[in-house]
Amino acid sequence: MKFLKIALIILSVTFIAACSKKEDPVVPPPPPKNKAQMLASHRWKYDVLVHNYHTATPVTVYKRGQAGNTYNLDGDSYSYNIDGTYSATIIAEPLPTTGRWNLTPDETQIEVRVSGGTVAYIATIVQLDENNYIFTYTDQDSYGKLIAY
Repeated sequence: MKFLKIALIILSVTFIAACSKKEDPVVPPPPPKNKAQMLASHRWKYDVLVHNYHTATPVTVYKRGQAGNTYNLDGDSYSYNIDGTYSATIIAEPLPTTGRWNLTPDETQIEVRVSGGTVAYIATIVQLDENNYIFTYTDQDSYGKLIAY
C-alpha cells in the first residue's frame, strides 16, 4: 500500500510538471534600420513644401489637403531603392523620373542624380524615421516634409 501511494505521488508530480506552461523563447528585437533602409522601406509623398525657408517671409507652396496650393503635388510619389536607384512619379512631368541616390557617409545628406548623371539636388536630412522624411535644400532655400504611405 505504501508503495502504491508513493507511485501515485510520483505519477501526479510528473503529470503536473509535464502540463506546466513552457515559457516562449525570448526573441530579440530586430536591429534598428539605418537611414538608407528607412528611405527604401516606403514610398514617399509630399506633405509640405516651403520656399524661402530661412527668410522673414517663407512661402508654403504646398500643404497636403489645403486648397489654393501654388504647386499640386497630390499625385507625386518617390521611391528610393536599397540598391541606390530611385523612381519618382511627378504629375507635372510626362514620364517617370529615374536615377540614382546616395547618402553621405555620415547620413546627413542625400544626393540625387537623374538618369544620365546630372545632380538633381542635394538635400540635408533634418529628420528621417518610419513615417517622416524632412529635409532642406540649401541651394533652393526650401524645406520639405515627405510622409510614408
